[in-house]
Amino acid sequence: MADYPKFMIAENPMADRSRVFILHTQGPRILAEAFHFDKDQEVEWMNVQSQFETGSRTELPDELIAIGALWIADTKPIDPDRLAGTMRRMADWYRSYCIWED
Repeated sequence: MADYPKFMIAENPMADRSRVFILHTQGPRILAEAFHFDKDQEVEWMNVQSQFETGSRTELPDELIAIGALWIADTKPIDPDRLAGTMRRMADWYRSYCIWED
């Protein structure tokens, strides 16, 4: 079996609205969406976070980022602590990705 990266970015440049997705390729497999807000949009940022049962968040110097899980799959029952840890690592990885991209 191929050795895939743990996290990958997925985008659809042909879509009407630009959206950024993060894929966790190992168990539990997770497809999440990243939502970016300006620092003065804290209320909106918190509102988006509250719409997801499973998610995480991170910050950059000039941005607030909410990450919400859209799809979660695994072949065995998912331990909530393991899922929370994976989402925290996803947020940390995405923050590093955003810094690297700039």
